[in-house]
Amino acid sequence: MRLILLVLALSLVAVVPAGLGQVVNPTNGHAYLLTAPGQNLLQARFAAAQLGGTLVAINDAAEDAFLQANFTGDYWIGLSDELSEGNFVWDTGDPLSYTNWCPGEPASAAPNQDYVFMDSLCPGQWNDTNATNNNVLLPGLIELPYSTPLYQLNSLELSMDISGSFTSGYAPAAATKCTNSVANVNFAGGLVGNPWDMGYYFGALVPGVIGSGTVTGGNQVVNLDLTQAITFLNGVTAPNLATSSFAPTSLAFASGTALTASGQALIGNPGSADGFTLSQANQLDIVPGSASTQVLNLPDDGSIMVNTGPPLCGFGGISFYGTTYFDFFVNSNGSVSFSTGSPDFTPTVMEFEAEMPRVAGVWSDLAPNSGGTVQVVPNANDITVQFINVPEWGQSGTLNSFDFVFDDTGGTTIANYTPSPQHATSSLTGISNGAAGTATGSISFSTLAGAGLQVGTAASDSVHEANPGGAVPAGWTNANFPTSDGSVYLIN
Repeated sequence: MRLILLVLALSLVAVVPAGLGQVVNPTNGHAYLLTAPGQNLLQARFAAAQLGGTLVAINDAAEDAFLQANFTGDYWIGLSDELSEGNFVWDTGDPLSYTNWCPGEPASAAPNQDYVFMDSLCPGQWNDTNATNNNVLLPGLIELPYSTPLYQLNSLELSMDISGSFTSGYAPAAATKCTNSVANVNFAGGLVGNPWDMGYYFGALVPGVIGSGTVTGGNQVVNLDLTQAITFLNGVTAPNLATSSFAPTSLAFASGTALTASGQALIGNPGSADGFTLSQANQLDIVPGSASTQVLNLPDDGSIMVNTGPPLCGFGGISFYGTTYFDFFVNSNGSVSFSTGSPDFTPTVMEFEAEMPRVAGVWSDLAPNSGGTVQVVPNANDITVQFINVPEWGQSGTLNSFDFVFDDTGGTTIANYTPSPQHATSSLTGISNGAAGTATGSISFSTLAGAGLQVGTAASDSVHEANPGGAVPAGWTNANFPTSDGSVYLIN
């Protein structure tokens, strides 16, 4: 194990998380708060999970009335029948013992009306909608099982974070990094010159609830495990609040071995009831990454975002037309895109050339939710996204297979291209930077198989083969597009 702590830079800006704006229900002791506006359902669920909660489960008329008195407008609640049509269940797992539907709802006759929101058009009542394509944007109402913090928050006097990770008070401030990568540990605050220290150990943080657990007399939460052997930055075996002097600072933390490390800082503060102020505690998980394949459960006409960081630690960001991306979207209908996902099942040349950076294998009305496999395979020098025997929607016998390979030299390849000979709907194959004005027009990959193709003179050119209907043109297996330098495009 090699652990490196280096002083890298000075930082003069304190980053403090915004107030939670929570409302506590005195009946059940739970706390409720809205996410940021404009969230799709997946984002709202993720925000709730990050805080250690879920989207709200409304279990009786009294809880419903409490929410109506404190929250207005449209917002997601944690009810859906996405797993079984007509069988609505709460995200929390609570039984559905109470309902308050808008008149005529739920609309069981409408397709994919699986997700429920509080509808301001019938105030205080619920409606269901189709959010499969992540195209409905509302805040989500989060329910937290605790009304008092489990984790200490940062303050203006002293803040500490690892690569920008912050606690909400209900979940630890945790950052995940790959082995041999650098995590920045940042200290900021207004008590410049006051004595300070930071204790750390190799292990996870522990929660503490005000009124029990490890809490100071001034109601600050100590989230370090005091049974561990704690090392202090300035005092070694005990905090040094005598001779140390605080200045906003950043440290670099790196390890070539998988580990978990946790730390929390404190600063002398005569104005505090304790005589000192604690920062939030921070947990860093160093992971080696996983060489295992990740199978994606794509819905019909949907997208899943994949991050190139952990657990895909063997590979960095993807260079696509000279821009490095650290996440990408795998789209149900046969493409991988950057910046945003695409639920569109009807390809058009105009969209392909000007909508978003994208590479399409068989962009068509595919249905991975009905069969086949879509998976991400991390390798040391590339990330491969595989569509294996994916049928067209409503056509179980039309199986399509193709790979997208993104390598560490900036190359993109459509590989193992095997469309169904019976493919019946419109399709498009190719690569685009998403910027209108750089397209070359449609080409025929099949007539160029086996020959080098120089497309235009710029690495930013987009190329494609569009098919308005019927069988997808075949006759080729691999198309390599070295978008980093605009060299020969190889079709074979």
